Amino acid sequence: MLYNGVMEARQIDGNRTTLERIHQAAKAEFLEKGYKDASLRNIVKSVGMTTGAFYGYYKSKEELFEALVCEHYAYLLDCFQKAQKDFANLPHAQQPEVMGDISGACMFEMLHYAYEHLEEKTARMRAMRDRLADGLSRIEQVVFHGMPSGQGAPHILNASFLGIRSEVLLHALEDKGIYVSAGSACSSHKRAGSAVLTAIGCSREEMESAVRFSLGEETREEEIDYTLDVLKALVPVLRRYIRH
Repeated sequence: MLYNGVMEARQIDGNRTTLERIHQAAKAEFLEKGYKDASLRNIVKSVGMTTGAFYGYYKSKEELFEALVCEHYAYLLDCFQKAQKDFANLPHAQQPEVMGDISGACMFEMLHYAYEHLEEKTARMRAMRDRLADGLSRIEQVVFHGMPSGQGAPHILNASFLGIRSEVLLHALEDKGIYVSAGSACSSHKRAGSAVLTAIGCSREEMESAVRFSLGEETREEEIDYTLDVLKALVPVLRRYIRH
């Protein structure tokens, strides 16, 4: 599912519960922007629900964040406290000898937990990103920005649809239940062109028509295909009837 960077294909999302979609959209928002800058409005919008309906699940952004991280936080804290307790229970004379072993074992367990299945998830997101890129490459006058396939972030694809301002395409996709972002993550809420796109040599036209797709670890092939079908139908119409 692409989020705000979130692409939410609501029409084909009947197999997921609303709570699951809230969690997925929230994960994407928190990972991209951090807790402080994450927007509850963006999360709610990505799920396709009203703020009032959201409050039936969670009372605040804080409560939502806690629901996502509390289980993992509790596990990691338990690992840390267990290592401290094991160390404290040793005879003082023995502590200097095993300090590195205990702390190393604790760190290994915590890192293993944090990165469990990371390669598998990364590979899956990259495959979805490549599927999206392949479909977009079949649309005329689409220019990709950033690292080639196999390099760079596996969950982000930035492309310019020449002849269409990014805000126009963004709102057209929104009407179809698909949510993307204009420019790059580093240019959000800024009127000036993206510093990132400028640095990699994008032209003014490319920057003004750039759109960022961000995928989640649960993005499905049918959601990518739905987005491509919508874009293939929308782009020619927008280029014909909307002045750039």
